[in-house]
Amino acid sequence: MRLDEFESVFRSAVKPTFGYSPPELVEVLLVTDADEETATAVSTTLQGLLAAVNAPDTLQLHHAGRGDWKTPSGLLDLVARKQPDLVVTWRNLAGDSEALQWDVGPVVHALTQGSDVPVLLLPDPHRQDFEERVGTSNRVLVVTDHLTGDDRLVNWAVAFTAHQGHLHLAHIEDQAVFEHYMEIISRLPGIPTEEAREGLLAKLLALPEDYCDSVTQGLTEHGIDEHIVSIVTLGNPVSDYPALVERHRIELLVCNTKDPGQQAMDALAHALAVALHDVPLLLL
Repeated sequence: MRLDEFESVFRSAVKPTFGYSPPELVEVLLVTDADEETATAVSTTLQGLLAAVNAPDTLQLHHAGRGDWKTPSGLLDLVARKQPDLVVTWRNLAGDSEALQWDVGPVVHALTQGSDVPVLLLPDPHRQDFEERVGTSNRVLVVTDHLTGDDRLVNWAVAFTAHQGHLHLAHIEDQAVFEHYMEIISRLPGIPTEEAREGLLAKLLALPEDYCDSVTQGLTEHGIDEHIVSIVTLGNPVSDYPALVERHRIELLVCNTKDPGQQAMDALAHALAVALHDVPLLLL
C-alpha cells in the first residue's frame, strides 16, 4: 500500500463525534420598538418556548424598549453592558417593514454581526397567528452547509427542542458546487470520472451522516429523549431548506450567521431569514 493510500484509509477511519454541552441560559433580553402592551404580550408568549430550554423559574426575562436604545450601535452597547445569554427580537425593528421586506433590518444585522450573543428572531408580533407560531418548539430544524463537527449549533438546537420533540439535523450538499468540481475532475486525465463522482458524493454524504449518528448516540448517553431525524442529501440549499420547513412543519429553525472574513450575515442564513418570515429563527 502506497503512503497516500494508507493516509486515505486512516483519514476515512477518523470520524468527528458530537460532544454534548448544553448552553447556559439564564438572562434573556427582549428587544422591542413596540408599546408596553405588545411587549408584555410577547413576553407571555415567549414563556412557552423558553420553558423548553430551562425551568421557567430559572429564566430571567428582561425588556429593552426603544427608550433604552436609539440606534443599532447603541443597542450593541446595551447588550455589552447587560451581557444576556440570549437576545429576542423580531425582524425590521425600528424600520419600515414594507420597504424592508427583502431584508431583516439594520438592528438584526447589528446584533448578529456585532455581538456573539445568540439572537432569537421572531415573526411580526402583530400577526394573528403569532402565539401559534411562537408558542412551541416540538419540531426544530438545524440548518448548515457544514453540519459535521458543529457542536455549538446542535447543542443550542437540542436545548430549544421540547421534551420528546423532533430535532431535524439537515445537511444539503450544494449540487451546483459539486457539479462544478466534477466538471474540473472530468478534464483531468487518468481519473475515471464516473468512479470519482460516485466515490466523492458517497464520502461527502457519509461524513454528515456519521456525525448525525454520533449526535443520536451522544444524546442517548446523556438521557436526552428527543427524536433525531437526519436529512443528508444533494440539492439546492436556498430552495430545499424552506421546502423542508414546510414538509416537516418546523416550528424553529437554527442556523449560523457568522461569515468568516466578512462583516455581513452568512449568505444562506440571510436568504432563509428573508424567505422564512413566519418561522422563528435562532441565529448563532
